[in-house]
Amino acid sequence: MTAIYLIRHGQASFAEQDYDKLSPKGIEQAKILGQHWQTLARHKANSGENVHYYCGSLLRHEQTAEHFFNGLLRQELKQNITINQLDKGVITHAGFNELDHVDVLSRYNKNWRSFQGMSTSIKQTQSMANNSQDYHLFPQEFSQAMKRWIGGEFDGEYQESWSQFKQRSIRSFQEVVTQVNTSHVLAKSPKNNELLVFTSGGVIGVILAHILQLSDQQSLQISQQLVNSSVSKIIATKDGFRLGYFNNYSHLELAGKEWLSYV
Repeated sequence: MTAIYLIRHGQASFAEQDYDKLSPKGIEQAKILGQHWQTLARHKANSGENVHYYCGSLLRHEQTAEHFFNGLLRQELKQNITINQLDKGVITHAGFNELDHVDVLSRYNKNWRSFQGMSTSIKQTQSMANNSQDYHLFPQEFSQAMKRWIGGEFDGEYQESWSQFKQRSIRSFQEVVTQVNTSHVLAKSPKNNELLVFTSGGVIGVILAHILQLSDQQSLQISQQLVNSSVSKIIATKDGFRLGYFNNYSHLELAGKEWLSYV
């Protein structure tokens, strides 16, 4: 049996020109998750679980993994866990990268050709929150942009169509699970596998929708519900995949609800 944990990255820097880096809050979210994982890490160290780590190649994925380990190892002496036991190495896999939001949005609105332009628009609508109905303009426009992308009519305009994004996400998931299970069989190990993947909401939504046989629209709804640094668990058996749990962010609730975010 293999347990796969899909971990959404910590809060990114959405209101900044460089979105693809964790905000200070996002860094702490990843550390909090790592600290929360200590009990599980102690169990793995004692039982010798085969643990594998993957992450997308985006900076926010790599930083989430980095700060997750910082939190995990913070109190290693108290847990009697050594760095060598936990530092298995993280394999970078670009197949777990998020959809290109800028491309999707700019094909819908030519003024949104950069995150800086999008941020300016957001700030402007937010400043009008108490005086205009335009406060909800951005989420409405974003929803329309995503519908245009998913619809398929304009596939040729995008660097990666919705269909291509889905195929890439599902294929990458299946590839790493197969690789992990194959190495497990070749090693003739009696231990269970555990696979942690640091990725993004869109990828997680596609993978879960595929397993649960949901529609494209439901896939988007899943991704929109995901909290930063949340964990969704999938169980892989010889009979296929099943959902263990979805969007678990109890580590943030225990630390304080002010740590919850969705961007």
